Amino acid sequence: MTIDRLTTELAWATLAVAAGVFVVVEGLLVLAALRLRQTARERAAEALPDYRPSWGRELVWTLLPAVGLLALGLLGLQGLLGAAPGH
Repeated sequence: MTIDRLTTELAWATLAVAAGVFVVVEGLLVLAALRLRQTARERAAEALPDYRPSWGRELVWTLLPAVGLLALGLLGLQGLLGAAPGH
């Protein structure tokens, strides 16, 4: 099997996995939105929960995906420029 064919098959497999994840996540998002629908009167009748933000957790929750995407972007750029990863 040639490198070009292997690369093409890997790209299609990656696309299929990404599309599957997208469909599942979007389906769960729509399901959650439909289940949590409330009228304005119902929301006003409920007491607000005791919520205290955790800045440390929110910072980590924001930075982990950002660092991961940055790493993927750098690896992609490195691949685009023709250098093998790790060299």
